[in-house]
Amino acid sequence: MNAHILETENIIADGDMPETSKHNSPDSIIVSYLYEFYAMNNKGDSVVIYPKRYFVFNKKNLNFREIIELRERQEFVHYRDLEAKKIRDSLLIIKKDSIIKVEQNKVLADITFGMSIEEYLKKKEKFMDKTKYLEYEWSNSIFANKIGDYKFQDIYGDFHDGKLYKIEIKGDLIHYNYYDIEMPKQVDAIKLPYIEKYGEPIKHFDIPKWHTMDNGYTYLVDRWEIGTKTIELRIERTGSYNQLYIKIFQPEVVEKIKLEIEKKEKDQINKATEML
Repeated sequence: MNAHILETENIIADGDMPETSKHNSPDSIIVSYLYEFYAMNNKGDSVVIYPKRYFVFNKKNLNFREIIELRERQEFVHYRDLEAKKIRDSLLIIKKDSIIKVEQNKVLADITFGMSIEEYLKKKEKFMDKTKYLEYEWSNSIFANKIGDYKFQDIYGDFHDGKLYKIEIKGDLIHYNYYDIEMPKQVDAIKLPYIEKYGEPIKHFDIPKWHTMDNGYTYLVDRWEIGTKTIELRIERTGSYNQLYIKIFQPEVVEKIKLEIEKKEKDQINKATEML
């Protein structure tokens, strides 16, 4: 029985004897074989695989059939390869951390956080020149700006203690008649390059319907966090028009400014109270 199935099925059994169990027919028996083979999984790890196969074997005529629905399979990563995987994962983390250390200080092109107003204005002027294009084919004098296919009007920088900590890139105005078509195009035009560079955003919301937005408010679409830097894609409604703008900032500085304002307001209240 044993040799018959092993030879016919080309099974290399793990151990001298298969496991056997009763079958509902007195002339038959259930035979199970555990065997092993080595392979590479889709993660690049070398693994040992233990499939288990079950057969109904007729002891009188030596016929047998496999019970397919009972097939089992276990997979184990070799210990040495598991350790190698840990090392590879650690190297990937180190690489990611190194990228973050470089990228977290970059704002846009060669504009970086901590720049003075004078430095920022010089870099901005160069960037605006670099992103300029003729808006209409028939014109030699009407220019606009875009990053890839993302069209924008201007860039605004904010400073704290004389150092750049935030910029906002204001997108082109989109009338509500064209919102459903143009806004998704503009979102994809800037979102896809960010995904290519930083991966999927940590927060994502569907593009809001034009009629659901309140005038003067902004609505978050996507957010990335790269070390001490945060990037947000937001949509703002102003009357009949909408803008997609990019907000790149240092949350730590934003929180610091908020606390300074709150302290100043509290001091003013205390001062006024003392004068009463």
